[in-house]
Amino acid sequence: MEDFLNYLQSKKIIPPKKLLYYCNWIKKFKSFSGSQASEQNDWKSVEAFLKLLARKYEDWQVEQAGEALKYYQYFLTHNPGTESANKLSENNSWKTLADEMVQLIRLKHLSRSTEKTYLN
Repeated sequence: MEDFLNYLQSKKIIPPKKLLYYCNWIKKFKSFSGSQASEQNDWKSVEAFLKLLARKYEDWQVEQAGEALKYYQYFLTHNPGTESANKLSENNSWKTLADEMVQLIRLKHLSRSTEKTYLN
């Protein structure tokens, strides 16, 4: 949660007085959905959470919670320290390995069909 708080502070999207409220909404959502910190949640569970909040809280609070969840989703998908970024770097390392393999196959003057077979 500290990473998310630091992210919000660095982007200066939200006034400093409201930062803790945004983090609080994320904590409540996590307890509602039972999710781990690094997992991304689908929008169905977000909608269900916001409907539940609408029963207890004011409209502006529900909107604030929805905004906090949108920022959190963006944070999970675009922050280098998150799981999705790790998957992206893993895919890049496979791509690098495949490029090296192509170079070696072409260096040995093997056929294109051999290259295609080896890469698949």
